Amino acid sequence: MRRTWGWIINNPNSTESTLIEGYTSDGSFGYRSYRGYGYDSSYASHSHGWSAGPTSALTNYILGLDVTQPSGAAWTLAPHLGNLTSVEGGFTTSLGRFKASWTRAIQNINLVWNTPSGTNGTLVLPVYTGSMVYVDGVRHVLGTNSTQTTFLGEKTVTFDVRGGMGSAQVITISSLGKTT
Repeated sequence: MRRTWGWIINNPNSTESTLIEGYTSDGSFGYRSYRGYGYDSSYASHSHGWSAGPTSALTNYILGLDVTQPSGAAWTLAPHLGNLTSVEGGFTTSLGRFKASWTRAIQNINLVWNTPSGTNGTLVLPVYTGSMVYVDGVRHVLGTNSTQTTFLGEKTVTFDVRGGMGSAQVITISSLGKTT
């Protein structure tokens, strides 16, 4: 994503948007004119895959916002932090607008969402040793029954929430008593 889409967006020799038309493996611009376009390079476009593909990957996996039932009657919000510090995004279905954002500083995470009323969501939050979790301002005590370990060895905690506006915070206190 960063090597290709990042280059497309950030390189002054590109379009500096997600709508690149064509480029070759050495980074120069070119088109598939030899494949069904009668060697007319103006008809080959790579813009669709590079403008739409990363968008859904970033929304559904990095931001973590995805629908699990038709039109989003049920949805999940399960952020994958990586080494990012903030993400925001959303989409619209026939039920309305779904949007979310998260920010983090080390192991402290602030998550905000706004989804259509009448929908139901599942939050899957990363937690760390010493984490305190607040969902809509209510502190939740974490125990061995409330956390799961993912296949990568990360700890998560899951909460069921109703559609509408909401927020969650994961606040981690280090063993020295300082917020990390």
